[in-house]
Formats: sequence, structure tokens, C-alpha cells
Amino acid sequence: MKKILVIEDEIAVRMTISEILKAAKFTVFQAENGKVGIEKAIENLPDLIVCDIMMPVLDGFGVLEELKKLPHTATIPFIFLTAKTTRVDLRQGMELGADDYLTKPFTRPELLAAVESRLAKSETIKNITESNMTNLRKNLSMAIPHELLTPLTGIISASKIFLENPDLLEVEDITELGNQIYSSATRMQTIVNKFIEFSRLLVIANDEESLKEHQSSILEDSHGQIHEVVIHKCSKWNRLDDLQEDIQTTNLHIKADHLWLLLREVIDNACKYSQEGSPIIVKGEVNQFVYILSITNIGIEFPKEQIAFIGAFSQFDRDKNEQQGAGLGLAIAMFMVSIYNGQLEIDCVPLEDKFATTIKISIPISA
Repeated sequence: MKKILVIEDEIAVRMTISEILKAAKFTVFQAENGKVGIEKAIENLPDLIVCDIMMPVLDGFGVLEELKKLPHTATIPFIFLTAKTTRVDLRQGMELGADDYLTKPFTRPELLAAVESRLAKSETIKNITESNMTNLRKNLSMAIPHELLTPLTGIISASKIFLENPDLLEVEDITELGNQIYSSATRMQTIVNKFIEFSRLLVIANDEESLKEHQSSILEDSHGQIHEVVIHKCSKWNRLDDLQEDIQTTNLHIKADHLWLLLREVIDNACKYSQEGSPIIVKGEVNQFVYILSITNIGIEFPKEQIAFIGAFSQFDRDKNEQQGAGLGLAIAMFMVSIYNGQLEIDCVPLEDKFATTIKISIPISA
């Protein structure tokens, strides 16, 4: 049964709308003003919100603006109620992301038609999203074995030389072949570990109890956790002098080990695809109910088509860049964030002769 939140300060109007929706077999929640409406939306996560514009405490525009900031409420369909609809009102509402308007007074058929239309559109989007996530899981499962072939080939080739020419090898040859085997084996180990991480995430995502347990977990002192992994990874890449940090602290709904793995992938990516001496900027700030963590590096272009395709797993510009597994790491990071009702977005903009790539991660805050 679909859930609908009705936010309306006029009791008679609110009750009328609620009765019409209940009669149509919807589960209805009510809120008498915008502030209560936001609280009810966060608590109940309705499938659709019907909201008056002119209200005390917080108007409808303010409600929509606040809910759009939260990853888990940003996509809820939103219908505005208004006694008058001016072009300015329409423009403001649509810019904020409203899905439809109903002008008072409206009829029962008009209300139900608007609600059914928005719910149908939302269901279509949801199905597309679920299909994309299914493709992500499928492609990751297929891509990881493929990623293993390259280092495995290196190990086999070097080992074969050892076995076929043991008496002809010089010390320099043995050292070179040993380094090749070690490098390939280390790379394989990294890929296998990512496969294990992905498999664990897949189990969590498909187990309702485990998913709830992870989403309700609380990580205290986000600054300390973020700073530790950032310093660790930048030190590994000899990029401490390039690091610029501005990190606020708060409590987050994410497990510490997952935050570590998430940041490890993103910081590694920032270091790989930028030159030593260029800045790596890490910012973390509280924005209402979410914590926004952004990591920016100055380096090669991250093409828009590859950003759009990352959900299906593809390392960008593989023919130009030798680093392996970037697409895999970011795809796993994106999957991990989605488990916590968060978002991971990638943006790349020109900056003189280079490009500034920013990965922005939104994670729900624990009150």
C-alpha cells in the first residue's frame, strides 16, 4: 500500500484530502506545518508528498528545498497545493524540483489523477534504477574475473621463463622477473579483496535485517576517521604536501570500516589521476541532515560519458591510462554509499590546460 504525506495547515482541507486518499486505499500521514512535515517525511519516507505552499513556520517551498538536500527524501514525488498559481510560483516550484501543482479548489478526480500520475512516474523511475543496480551487480561480477586475467598472465609468463631457462638467467633477470611476479600477485590480491568487499555488500543489500542494521549504525567523530584515512593514503602516494583539508565533524550513519574502504578508493583515485605537486582538496561539511564530503584533484579529464557509465563499470580512458581498477573501485564505492541511503556524484570541469575532478559523497547524519 502506497504511503502519502499530506502537509496542510488548514484542518478542513487536510482532513478532506486525507479522507479521499484513504478511500482510494492509500496509507496517509498528516502534518500541520512545514517543520512537522519534514520530520514526518524523514520518519516515514512516503511514496509521495502533497504539500500546501502558504503555511506558517515553514512554507511549501522551504519544505521541498530541505527535503531535496537529503539523499533518502530527495527523490520523493512532490505535489504543491496552492490557492493561486502565478508564473513566479510555478517557476520557483519547478526549479526546486516540484512534480505537479493542484490549484484550490480541486475535485476528487483531479486530486486522484495527479496522485496516480506522479506515483506511476515514480514507479517507472524506480524500476529503471533497480534495473541499473542489477546491471551494476552483474557487470561487476563479470568484470572482476576479467580484471584478474592480466596480472595472472604476467605471473604465468614470468614463472614459465624461470622454469624453462633456470641456468641461463642472470641476477638482473631474476630480479626483474621476481619484481614482475610480485607486482602482478599484489595486483591480483587487490582485485580479489575488492571482489570480497563487493560480495559482502551484495549480501547486505539483499538482507533486510542486515541493511537496517547498517543504516542505523552510528559513527562518532567523523573528523578523526576521515583525517586518519586521508593521511594514510596521501602518505602512501607521497602526496602529503599536496593535501588541503577542511573537515567538520559530526556523527554519521555509516560503519567505520565502510567509511575507510570508501575513502580509500576515492583518495587512491584522486592520487592516481593527478600529478605530484597538484592539490588534493578534501572538504567535509554538515548540511542540514547530511554530511557532504568532497574530494577534488587537478589532473586528467574524467569524461561525462564515463561518469554516466560508471554504474555499469568501466575504467575511464583505459587505452590512455595504465592504472587498473579505477572503474571497479568507484563502482563499489557508489554501491556502498547507496546501502546507507547516500549518494556519490562525480563532476569534472576544465581548469586551464587540466581538469578539476570532484567526487562528492553525501552521507546521512545521526542526530
